[in-house]
Amino acid sequence: MLSRRQVLVSGLSAAGCLLTRAGSLHAYTPDGPLAFMIHPLRAAATKDLPGTLREVAKIGFQEVELISFRGFTGPSNREGFGPLAPLSAVEIRKFVRDAGLSVRSAHFRYAEFDDQRIDYSLEWARALELSYMTISDIGPAATMDEWKTHFDRLNQLGERVAKAGMQLGVHTPNELWRRHDGVLAIDALLQNVSAANCQIQLEVSTAQNYGVDNADFLARAGTRVFGVHLRDAKTPPQPVNYLAAVPLGQGDLEWRAILAAARQASIKMHIIEMNTQGAMDPIQALRLSVDYIRNLSID
Repeated sequence: MLSRRQVLVSGLSAAGCLLTRAGSLHAYTPDGPLAFMIHPLRAAATKDLPGTLREVAKIGFQEVELISFRGFTGPSNREGFGPLAPLSAVEIRKFVRDAGLSVRSAHFRYAEFDDQRIDYSLEWARALELSYMTISDIGPAATMDEWKTHFDRLNQLGERVAKAGMQLGVHTPNELWRRHDGVLAIDALLQNVSAANCQIQLEVSTAQNYGVDNADFLARAGTRVFGVHLRDAKTPPQPVNYLAAVPLGQGDLEWRAILAAARQASIKMHIIEMNTQGAMDPIQALRLSVDYIRNLSID
């Protein structure tokens, strides 16, 4: 009879997630490369994108999650990618490959799927050879009826993205964790938008912000979640607009439970995202986070 530890090891390997050896989490398997999100690195990336990709790859990452540089050109600290907007997808893909990285997902503004912009978005995504086009800012909506309008649109967009050979995804903003008529908006999304049309990318800090247990959500959502943004934070007394990230293990999230639930859900992408809001160099925060994962023990 297999011991509990042997079962854990076997399950992790089969799921293509994190391997356990001698009770520790180690590097990702080829089927589940460790990824980082480019967005928090905008200050460095806009000055030297190839160099930034190479520097982060040396930490031990095998994959990068990009964003639509055209979609994030504004002046706010959540945007700022204007200098990279002129780059073609072919140029970007070459930078990624030259750094020894791969790319499967990129974030897009919801507005980039409007009738006037969707053709360009699809063309750019195909040229990058993406698997997932991930909407970063679905909503907002004040009522469930307004959400259902968004859900109808997601079904339509998902069909169009699928025809282009990719999968539509939704990154989970704060709005999806709010309740309307006693129902979480994200639960309503799972009920009203087909799995074929839209998958979920779980942003763990937004669930944390609203007191939602990430491991419980992963257990409920199952294979509807294609990826998890790994970032830690201190839990606020009340929900806030944005939780600044801290390196994994330095906040309040229970990573053993989250990673175990992610394994059970056969999560395809694990993406470390360190938007520290200036409290720490994001590359150093990525380095500390990788060290934490590689040394985290699982019973």
